Amino acid sequence: MTLLPVMDRELRLAARSPRTYLARFVAGAAALAVAIYLVWLAKELGGATGAGVFVLRFAGYAALAICLFAGVNRTADCLSSEKRQDTLGLLFLTHLKARDVVLGKLLAHSTSVLVMLLGIVPILALPILLGGVSAVELVRIPVALLNSLFFALCSGLPVSSLLRRQSATRTTVTAGMIILTLALPAVALDVVQRIWLRPTLSLLLLLPSPLYTLEMSFSSAVGLSNN
Repeated sequence: MTLLPVMDRELRLAARSPRTYLARFVAGAAALAVAIYLVWLAKELGGATGAGVFVLRFAGYAALAICLFAGVNRTADCLSSEKRQDTLGLLFLTHLKARDVVLGKLLAHSTSVLVMLLGIVPILALPILLGGVSAVELVRIPVALLNSLFFALCSGLPVSSLLRRQSATRTTVTAGMIILTLALPAVALDVVQRIWLRPTLSLLLLLPSPLYTLEMSFSSAVGLSNN
């Protein structure tokens, strides 16, 4: 099975770009430096017992932020840039269909963020050496991060297809991701659950949030619970 033509073109460009490999190196090096610092800080503040959990949670939240905001910004302008350059119509003059263009753009623009995530994931194994962290978390957390990355990449596509200006698309997807990740869980927990006393409705509002998905991947909060 051959690659989609758009995807093949974009992947060849990404493979030739030094930024693709530099992003993976910088992300891994930065994650390692931060993890080492957090290990030292956790031992200074709370002892070695809680160091593993502290480092794992911080690294997980940092990786989630990278997946979400880097992901939406990668695809937020992938279609609108073609419209500004008047090249989107030229793609449809070929044998390509709409799904070929959309899937090609989605897969190609996810490359740089995916390699950054691959550079960060091995650092998540460091807290196991500190104790207090189960090996199962090293399976659940990367899966949750990969799912969040795919969600962020897909969220930028409809905005890019509707808007034309680069600033408008990036502002819209960033604001939407902040609302979905932070504002919606805050309303669900502080208003719906604590004030309105509607735990079921609160859980339904929490489920779409990538932050809730990551939180449920930790051993201390596994399962569909909002307590």
